[in-house]
Amino acid sequence: MLGTEVAVRARIVKDEEFSVHADASELIDWVGALRPRPRKVLTVHGEKEFAEALAVRLAQELTLEAMPGRANHRIVLAEFLSAE
Repeated sequence: MLGTEVAVRARIVKDEEFSVHADASELIDWVGALRPRPRKVLTVHGEKEFAEALAVRLAQELTLEAMPGRANHRIVLAEFLSAE
């Protein structure tokens, strides 16, 4: 990180099927297919209005907690892990 090696306790996964150019419906399908399924989703890609609209659709269509990211917003990653 910034030229310094940082130890992490994480599993690194490379997703060959995800496209940063996906539209909202494709992103919702992608999240819906994740196993284990996340309890919460933080939308951080695109303009603020898009991130907000995507969070609303994720919550409605997948019945999960979704919220747009905000600058200087502190999150606890453990809250996003699946209960499955």
